[in-house]
Amino acid sequence: MSDRHWSNLQETTSVFGIKLLYWIFRLGGRTTFMLTLWPVIIGYWLAVPRVRHASADYFDRLHKSGHFPSKPRIFHQFRHIFHFADTILDKILAVSGHFSARDLEVDGLQELLADPSGGILITSHTGCLELCSMLRERFSSRKVRILVHTKHAQQFKRIIARINPTFHLDHIEVTELTPAVAIALEECVREGDFIVIVGDRTPIASQAVCQAEFLGQSASFPIGAFLLGLLLNCRIWSMICTRNPSKRTRYALYFRPLWSPHPIPRSQRQHLFRNLAQSYAIELERRLSQSPYDWFNFFDFWQAEQPARDAQKVEHQG
Repeated sequence: MSDRHWSNLQETTSVFGIKLLYWIFRLGGRTTFMLTLWPVIIGYWLAVPRVRHASADYFDRLHKSGHFPSKPRIFHQFRHIFHFADTILDKILAVSGHFSARDLEVDGLQELLADPSGGILITSHTGCLELCSMLRERFSSRKVRILVHTKHAQQFKRIIARINPTFHLDHIEVTELTPAVAIALEECVREGDFIVIVGDRTPIASQAVCQAEFLGQSASFPIGAFLLGLLLNCRIWSMICTRNPSKRTRYALYFRPLWSPHPIPRSQRQHLFRNLAQSYAIELERRLSQSPYDWFNFFDFWQAEQPARDAQKVEHQG
């Protein structure tokens, strides 16, 4: 596995740093927080070359693909990192009760809930998904369970527990999506619940991926959510959160259907996975074109990941 793979990268958002952001806000409000943060952002940009290179690469691709009209400059990288830190603060504020349902505009939820069956929701590292807890009443008795990478979930969970022990999101921690995990999730979907899986980071062992064009170049996307939806014979939707381009609320959450269950011959699985990955990539591009600073994958996203062999391997195992 490449050392550049996201799962090998040490988290640069420390417990101390996140707590410091929160207490600066508590003591001085949003204005003081913003003024204090800029020197920190510049220091962070200088100290962590991986982050600035990833940001520069992202904006260059965004610009060349026609989604970012301005020529990318260093200032855009600073603003990108600032936006990331500001969103981390929003995550903390969301779990500590500072936000309400009025801060989140939701598009497509009524259509999603019109069907009593459960399904797979494919999300991304954008926006503030912690605000989804505001939708609990609208989901009624139907649960939303989030699959998270065990190694990278522990740190943020500890911080949340210290700030608000009563806050709860139903996490299922995994290191990989195995058949055993799929069986455990089958009952959830059967009861009308939803399984949230991140769709913009490839599996730990770089397996089970396929290629889709994203911001002008082929990139690897995991097929785990697609395979799970196929095995469970359930609906697959995208669920992407960004800052609200209309400014009516702070954030917007978009639900879009990707696939409805129907028989798929084994020989057509790989073709289905590629089509679903491309549909997801197109929806992700659409949201980033409206809110470009919401991309929080600070690593080499477009690195080669031996896609064809891995997708075929999973298909033969399925």
